[in-house]
Amino acid sequence: MRPEEVFVVWSCKTLQNNKAMLSTPVSDGMYYEITYNGDKNELYFDAYKKWENICFKL
Repeated sequence: MRPEEVFVVWSCKTLQNNKAMLSTPVSDGMYYEITYNGDKNELYFDAYKKWENICFKL
């Protein structure tokens, strides 16, 4: 995977903290969360797999 193939789905900055949800064009159901804790100068990486997509009619 090349860095230019990774794209940002969502991002947010609150005070000194940042969070971004990332994905790739690979159809494996994976998405990634990067969190920067500005208070501790730490970066966290989480990887998730989408198991289901359920529609609830309202």
